[in-house]
Formats: sequence, structure tokens, C-alpha cells
Amino acid sequence: MGRRRIPENYPVNPPWPPPSDLAAGVEPPLMENRDDFVREAVRQFGDEEYFAAERWNAARRLLSDGDLDGLVRGAGAGAVVSRALTAWLLTPREAFIPEENRLAAYLPQALPVGHNQTISAPYMVSRMTAALNPGSEDRVLEIGTGSGYQAAMLAPLSAHVRTVEYVGPLASSAGRILESLAERRPWLKQIRRRTGNGYMGWEEGAPYDRIIVTCAIDHIPQALTDQLAPGGILILPLGERRVQRLTALRRRLPDEETPPDSSWSPLNEDLKMDFTDVYRNGTRVVFVPFVH
Repeated sequence: MGRRRIPENYPVNPPWPPPSDLAAGVEPPLMENRDDFVREAVRQFGDEEYFAAERWNAARRLLSDGDLDGLVRGAGAGAVVSRALTAWLLTPREAFIPEENRLAAYLPQALPVGHNQTISAPYMVSRMTAALNPGSEDRVLEIGTGSGYQAAMLAPLSAHVRTVEYVGPLASSAGRILESLAERRPWLKQIRRRTGNGYMGWEEGAPYDRIIVTCAIDHIPQALTDQLAPGGILILPLGERRVQRLTALRRRLPDEETPPDSSWSPLNEDLKMDFTDVYRNGTRVVFVPFVH
């Protein structure tokens, strides 16, 4: 992917989404340069200066590489970027990584979090968050809590995030991390968690406007498509165990007979579902296989 020139004072225009675009209790960051951001992160959230600066620096790379762009093209694309950027800057990635690997938190790579699971690389979490782009009142379901990082990234954007993890000890660890961070990031208190089989989704909260699967899977679970609302989007790394494509599925609205635009292709006419490649260019990705 080509790199784009980012100005020194890099926040996009508009730099931050209005509070009405964010989940209840979330204040958008009001910082226009790194020093201000680091100072505010330390004061408001108790973050360490080093990691706050690394988060800011990583945001420049994500912007340059287009990893905050999302699926929207044309009008509205800038708003998607600024919302994803807000979620990134408000979420301390280092807190979700075991201490022995914490200094590598903002390097462009996946890292182990125990139980043969990983936290995805910054560019992957950011790209999936931007592609999902939930509204503040959208119902969101995550399959594969892992360390809790992806759910934490979604919480500033939606007040209705649910997450399911199959591995009990990992789910417990994620819960402890989220609860500790929620003392200063109250929007994290709104995340609902469950330990269970992600193939089955979470029927009690359905239908969902957004569903995200954060582990490799070779098919689309019917329970997840059944729980997807009209107009809803499902994102998952779809393919074989060793390599996948980051795929977005969309259920058409009742009055839609064709895909919403040329970037989407029909997948299943009976279900009125369409699909697209999140990367738009066939880029292959590698995720830890689905555990159930």
C-alpha cells in the first residue's frame, strides 16, 4: 500500500468527532500535538509518558498507511478516520499485553497473550475498527475477546458492546484488565462479557448492527448471519488456517434489491447479503484459528 504525506500536526479534518458521535461518557481527545496528548493522557488516565508517546507516534503510521480509513469512500470518509483515531488514542494497548512483551506494544506486529492466542497488530485492530465503524447506539458483538483490546477499542464508539471468549482463563484476564482501566475510562464499564462458544453468537442481544470475529475461520457461522440486523456489517478473517482475507459482509435493507454500491458484490441472494474485501486489493492476513 502506498504511503501518504501526513502533516506535522497530524489530526485529520475534522480533527475529532463531536461527542454525539461517541458512546455515552466518552470525551474526545482535545490535543493537537504529541506533548499535549501525553500530558493529558498522564493527567486524565494515569498513562505512562513513554507509552502515551508511543501511541501518538503509532497513530501517525496508521494514518499514513491508511489503516484508519474504513469502508466509506467519498463523503463521510473523514469522519470515519477521526472516530477510529479517537478510539486508538483513548485505548492503552500496552495494558492488554503481558509485561514481558509490553515494550513492543506499538510495534507493527501481533504479540502473544497466553493460551496460544495473540493480540493482533496495531494496523489490523485499527483497520477492523474503522471498517466496523459502529455508531454510538449501534449494537456490537465481538467473537473472540482475547486480551480485551478490540472490545476496548470499540467501547468509545458504541455504548452497546458485547464480547464472547471461549478460553475461560483468557476471558477472566480480559475482565480484570477492563475493570481496572474502567476506573478512569468509564465507557469500558458498558462492555458486556461472556465465556462461551462464539459460533453461537449471543442471541439475547440480537439483532446486532455490527459483528466482528477476531480469529481465523473457514466459513461464515449461520448463527452470526442470523443475528445480523438489516443494514448490519459482519467483519471476519475468512479462509484457511494459514492465510485469510479480511472480509466484510453486509445484510441489505428490506428495500434493497442490489448491493449498495459497486464496492460490494452479491454473496447470497436468499439472505440478501453482499461482501467486500476490507483491504480492497486482495491482501492476505494471518490470524490465530478460531477456538470453540
